[in-house]
Amino acid sequence: RDHKHLSSFLRYKPYSGTPMVIDGLMVDFMGLVIPKRLFCNKAYMGQPRAHALRVRECNIYDKVAAMQPTPKIQLRWPVISEEYFEYADVLDAVTAYGEDVAGKSGGVRKFVFVEIGAGYGHWTFTAHRALLQKVPQAEYKYVMVDVLGDLRGEIMNLARLNGVMSTPGP
Repeated sequence: RDHKHLSSFLRYKPYSGTPMVIDGLMVDFMGLVIPKRLFCNKAYMGQPRAHALRVRECNIYDKVAAMQPTPKIQLRWPVISEEYFEYADVLDAVTAYGEDVAGKSGGVRKFVFVEIGAGYGHWTFTAHRALLQKVPQAEYKYVMVDVLGDLRGEIMNLARLNGVMSTPGP
């Protein structure tokens, strides 16, 4: 069912291009390249109403992956579900940064995004994809904090897949 989206989304363009179904990778509507096993994990897929947004993206991935040759895709904005408003907040933060630095020269501040309870950094990498649309030449600093350190390898892989320059943390 079609619905009007928050203005947060309408300031951006949903992903259009290659679906990246190779090597178990997928691309979400913001252009985030992510291993399917992370995005479509059992915790999300087992709750189709709460996580309808992810379930829809994962179902699209499965359909496109089965097509030969793989077609180009034009994704749409997400369905309203648990993460919809989190996406809106991230997009609004990037929009506010872009408006703040627009027209300024010299000494422009970095875009800084801090994610507490980061897991694999989903919101940080989503912010990065939005930043690439709004202020592609912006300098940035991302800080991800989580009590579990075992996702560090996943974070480094996501940084590589999404063109984020990373430096070692503590």
